[in-house]
Amino acid sequence: QVVTPRHWRAHPQPAVILGTPQSNPLLRELRLDLQALGPQGYYLANATLRSQSVIVAAGGASDGAVNAVYGLLRELGYGFFLGSESVPDTLPAQLPEGPIKRQPCFTIRGVLPWYNFFNSPTVWDPADHRAFVDQLIRQGANFVGFHTYDDEPFAAYPEGAQMRWGARLRNTESPNWGTHPMPAATFAWGTDKLFDADFFGAATTRMVGDSNRVVQLEQDILRDALAYGRQRGLRTCLGFEINGDPTNPKDREIFLKRINRLLDQYTALDFIWLWQPETQG
Repeated sequence: QVVTPRHWRAHPQPAVILGTPQSNPLLRELRLDLQALGPQGYYLANATLRSQSVIVAAGGASDGAVNAVYGLLRELGYGFFLGSESVPDTLPAQLPEGPIKRQPCFTIRGVLPWYNFFNSPTVWDPADHRAFVDQLIRQGANFVGFHTYDDEPFAAYPEGAQMRWGARLRNTESPNWGTHPMPAATFAWGTDKLFDADFFGAATTRMVGDSNRVVQLEQDILRDALAYGRQRGLRTCLGFEINGDPTNPKDREIFLKRINRLLDQYTALDFIWLWQPETQG
């Protein structure tokens, strides 16, 4: 049951007190000193408030308050992993120990999911992007960044009706890194039942029609995914490889069109990566 601080004051009872001293007046009553924890650190403790036993899960700022919630759940036996979660059989009445004060070793903590493989964001739909963001937050991460190749859609720019320097995503109907096209129906050991179409990939890869329109749609999907990530508290990043000769005006113009497209299309970006081409490593 979720109650407001005002309701709790009127009817004190054992509870978990969440938030920050700025957002929850009950935490101000406890006179917690959270300054040393910084904006991302959190505090967990068993306490007594108005003669009631409570558990405190607090942060000095909103990021810390979110970390406190999932930190508390981990202390109680929950597990948060990239592809799954675990739930304890029982819950204790109080924290096993306390008080607990934690702050991250690194200000930015996160992942670089690499496109270009069929076990990567290449095959994600909007729901997959959101699930991935949710799991990162639960694990205590606060950053996600993506690299895009020149034959992928995310750094393409429009020129008339054409999308330049980019192409739509592919599915398993296309060969990739040694794979060979094979319909799911021919997969061994009943694994074909895991797939709802002949070829595995994002839903956009099964769309027919103008590829330029699909590229723009795939950019819109990533735009919305990055916006959701930032809304949840992630720092977001996207980057592409710099090709050509920087002293050549035509190459410089292409670069400017691409980076301006990123700025215009992905308004939730905190960072832009500029990658050295792999073949020039």
